[in-house]
Amino acid sequence: MSEPVVELKGVHSGYNTISVIRGIDLIVNPGEVVALLGANGAGKTTTLRTISGIVPISEGTLTVMGTPILKNRPWLVARRGVSHVPEERGLFFQLTVKENLILGARRGKPDYDRVFHYFPALAKLSNRKAGLLSGGEQQMLATARAAISGSKLIMVDEMSLGLAPIIVERLLPVLKQVAVDTGAGILLVEQHIELALEVADRGYVLSKGVIDRTDTAEALLRDRHLLEQSYLGEIVI
Repeated sequence: MSEPVVELKGVHSGYNTISVIRGIDLIVNPGEVVALLGANGAGKTTTLRTISGIVPISEGTLTVMGTPILKNRPWLVARRGVSHVPEERGLFFQLTVKENLILGARRGKPDYDRVFHYFPALAKLSNRKAGLLSGGEQQMLATARAAISGSKLIMVDEMSLGLAPIIVERLLPVLKQVAVDTGAGILLVEQHIELALEVADRGYVLSKGVIDRTDTAEALLRDRHLLEQSYLGEIVI
């Protein structure tokens, strides 16, 4: 079996002296979609930021593509093949769609045919500035930029934020297809839990900064009590 694209063992991290996640064990393997679930404030975004190197680890180990990440240096994590699509999407709004895609390509010219295969709506928008796109179009662009980067791990934080559910229903299956086509691992934080689990292979449930449960997406989807708690659970930070 191939090594995980990312592995966390006993990871603690947070802000200043406050721990937000405590003792997390998490693995994403090549070609799979993993959903990270939990109530608002459970520590989902902090987990992604910790993997990206934005938030420092106070305890435990983080390994990306078999290499331990010892310090919070985001550029080194990115070089190891990690792409992070944050809640705010991280686009350059004064640049065009095409220019944003060029910046996303790790080397050489972006594969526009592959971009427009996954996101055909972007084909007619290539010369439009990102700041003039609709919310759904911006999310397509942010996801497309990560998908063509050659990354081994793509992390997407709240794809559905500010979007109509019908748009999310169209975008989430694209992530699954990217994982199948490229072998990249996908780590997905998504408030529409049912939609996330429909495309995920496995899921982790965070509660108050610790992993409360991990199981197949199918098993988690059957657990209505879990889904209700994931929406209505207590907020930590």
